[in-house]
Amino acid sequence: MVPAVSTILQNAQTANANGTSVNLTGYQFLGVQVSGTFLGAVNFEASLDGIGWCPVSLIQTSSASLYGAVTSFSSYGVQLFINDTNHPASALGNFRARTSGMISGSVTVQAIQSGPVVLQ
Repeated sequence: MVPAVSTILQNAQTANANGTSVNLTGYQFLGVQVSGTFLGAVNFEASLDGIGWCPVSLIQTSSASLYGAVTSFSSYGVQLFINDTNHPASALGNFRARTSGMISGSVTVQAIQSGPVVLQ
């Protein structure tokens, strides 16, 4: 079994930054938590080669809404995830939460990868 891994992608970030990326190879699920009080955007992106990045959408756990970014947030956190047996997290290759348009405040983004990819 592939162990769950937790990674801080952005830590109290106050500026525009690419942040830390994670390699999702071998993982079925990806959970992301965004927390802080900020005016700006956290953009969710994936890359197969770690060089060219494309926007991706995540599903919010409390509403099942799709999010490609979280903007102007003022709360403890929003939890988003990928949990689809037909499209596992590993299909994204690499994942990052890039900040842009940061005007004020700070944001922390944490990711957790878990579960082995199950071939069907």
